[in-house]
Amino acid sequence: MRLAALGLLVLMGCSPLPPHSNGARSLGARSPGNISVASLPVEGKGEAAFGRFGRIHEDGLLTLNVSPEGFETPLGGKLRVRWGDGRTPITSTVVHLDPTEKRLSLSGGGDGAPTMVRYSLLYPGFSATFGRRLVLRAAAESSEPEPVVSARVGFAGADGLWYESLVLRRGQGSPGVAVLMRLSETATFRSAKEGGQSVTIIEDTQPIGVVRFVTPLGIRSIVHAEDERLWQAMKSWAVVPIPSRLSSASSLSADGKSVTITETFTGKVAPLPPILAFAMRHGYPATVAGKIVYTDAVTKYGPFAVVAGNTLRYTLPVPPTEERGYVPIQGQDPRRVALLNELVGHLGGAWASNAVDLGYAGMANAQMAGPYLSPARRKEVAAAWRAYLPSAFALPPYADGSKQTPWKVATEPFTSQSYLWNYCIDGPGGYRYDLEWGNALPLYGLYKYAQYSGDWQMVRRHWADVQRIYRYFDLGDDWAWMTVVNADHGYSTGTGDPLCAAYAAHIACLKMARVLGDRESEKRFAVRAARCAVATVSRFGYTDWGREQGLLGPRSVALGYQEAEGFTRSNTDDGPWYVSTLLSGDGALPELFTLYRAYGKDALRRYEARYAADLPRWYQGSQPYPKKVTYDGNSIYVAFPHVFARAAVLDEPTTSLVRYLDGIQTNRNNAWIGPNVVAEVLSRHRGGRVPLFLLTEWEPAAYREGAASPDGRQVTLQFVLPKPALKTWRFAARLDPRFAPASVRAGGRPIPFRFTGDVLTVPLARPTPGGLKIDVRLKGR
Repeated sequence: MRLAALGLLVLMGCSPLPPHSNGARSLGARSPGNISVASLPVEGKGEAAFGRFGRIHEDGLLTLNVSPEGFETPLGGKLRVRWGDGRTPITSTVVHLDPTEKRLSLSGGGDGAPTMVRYSLLYPGFSATFGRRLVLRAAAESSEPEPVVSARVGFAGADGLWYESLVLRRGQGSPGVAVLMRLSETATFRSAKEGGQSVTIIEDTQPIGVVRFVTPLGIRSIVHAEDERLWQAMKSWAVVPIPSRLSSASSLSADGKSVTITETFTGKVAPLPPILAFAMRHGYPATVAGKIVYTDAVTKYGPFAVVAGNTLRYTLPVPPTEERGYVPIQGQDPRRVALLNELVGHLGGAWASNAVDLGYAGMANAQMAGPYLSPARRKEVAAAWRAYLPSAFALPPYADGSKQTPWKVATEPFTSQSYLWNYCIDGPGGYRYDLEWGNALPLYGLYKYAQYSGDWQMVRRHWADVQRIYRYFDLGDDWAWMTVVNADHGYSTGTGDPLCAAYAAHIACLKMARVLGDRESEKRFAVRAARCAVATVSRFGYTDWGREQGLLGPRSVALGYQEAEGFTRSNTDDGPWYVSTLLSGDGALPELFTLYRAYGKDALRRYEARYAADLPRWYQGSQPYPKKVTYDGNSIYVAFPHVFARAAVLDEPTTSLVRYLDGIQTNRNNAWIGPNVVAEVLSRHRGGRVPLFLLTEWEPAAYREGAASPDGRQVTLQFVLPKPALKTWRFAARLDPRFAPASVRAGGRPIPFRFTGDVLTVPLARPTPGGLKIDVRLKGR
């Protein structure tokens, strides 16, 4: 007796999304609506959130792609299964939607179409409810060979129902993907030509009710149906129902270093988000209560894994929140200091219409290099913050005639949930994309402003606005991807940079909540940051894995996550920009590289080696390309994030980094992202592989000035402490391992300090508000 299962092969085209515009940008022609979000809750919960399931019904699940008309798989050619007669239109109505599941009531489709479909991210499949008859039409494009259904085999499941597994192939001997379903023993199969297409029609005239379409081996290719592993998986999945999530709760540890997420489900096993299962297999420092069982079902994002029982409880580290506050070393090459100041730009103007340009671009990039800025540049940056940052947080409704109206309101139709957005790019289907990028960067910019200026009252005044802007991240959070979608209809996380920006925004909001003492918001942002960190780091591991699974081509690089195909992708044949988006969130955002250094250093090293092998002249700004490429090829905008990665994470020699700076700086496309990259390189002492003295924590004080002596022995720091007086304040720094602190003085008086490994921590009790000078004496080791 031969095994049987239904396998489908589909290739869905995916091209890179357009790059971001960093100047004046149209926000799209369609009206965003006039719905106020002022009275809505700040966090989407339960059915209020849409995740990937919003706005449209063409959705990608873990192993299959579904729509009201039928389903397909992410692999192979253009074979699709459609319901009913394949001609009569189908009308759908949402009857349930939450971040893990969508249910649609269907009408139309002709005889044999279902009346209900149930999408799920908690299961390697989905279900459809049929009436008196089931009809499936498996079709290939007319230019392709006729699909082949392998010999069938049926078996009685332990539940007493009859199950069959079929393999639909493009041609005899070609691989397929197994899908298990329930049919009666009298179901028929026949081949036909319809509209120039080869069609296999599967028909069951018995009242069959709910049918689960399960991929027992997931997207894994099946060459021989007589596969013992497939047989065993079929028997196992035949009796495993689709679970529903009953509850989700999270907690933040007392020390703020970890979060625990607890979810309960119907059924006897609890599924893990596949990205978490993938990450843990590759060493990510998460823990799960109970034994993880990795099934044979492979999803688009890794293994489908479960734990016994109906409860999943996993603990994630809150990723490190260290900053990179630079201390200039006296006597440095004035040409490079001049270069840093020359790159300052994009500081707002009449053209600034969206909140990214008003509240982040140019100002934040320069501010992170603040101690290196000339007095004139400091005045320009400070003036730009004063002029434009308040407008970035001026939210609707707007008075008639308002000059700055950067924020729009949109409503996701199925949940009727409204959210703010200020920036988008136009992509497939005419929808708005990269909404998270636009919402993330103003939040990040507000944090950077407060961090260096000490103006935390600005943050406090706009804290409710921060929550309203952040609402999109709550509504769009995807259970499987562990991060937010880039459009309210799901689709993907975009190319690499939207996810980079979203991660940095989570960290910025977390740090702001800590300064304000908002413990509930701190927990909320810590959970988002911890989950997003898993997705952000894991991208590097998916390139080789995706190639092995047939999800990525031999030169494709995984950039983000996508519903239909598994990943957004590009390769260096398309030019250097898209592959570089794994490092840029609109410039080099230090928090991202702190994460990579903590959990992805080896993966980043492999990525950079592959990038340099494909583009050995990546640091030559004048390098020509055979076709027009985005952001002018090896420009500062494209290449400087690689310099930052090699400096801040991979500890490359300073001589190499300087060579990169000299080669790239002639190509100044969007060069305003460059100041903090140059500052990173300049902050090294002679022969050092890391900055001599890198401030990692100083909030809520303002960091105004810093200087180190040419010999690296004396460091002077100028802070301004806020009013009213703090009960305690501390700053922390990482030191070049060749040095250690000998003494620390505050206001000329010696004070105690702690030094562990390479971390210096200086706590102060009840420091006086106002200016504070710190002198640190270093000694050699």
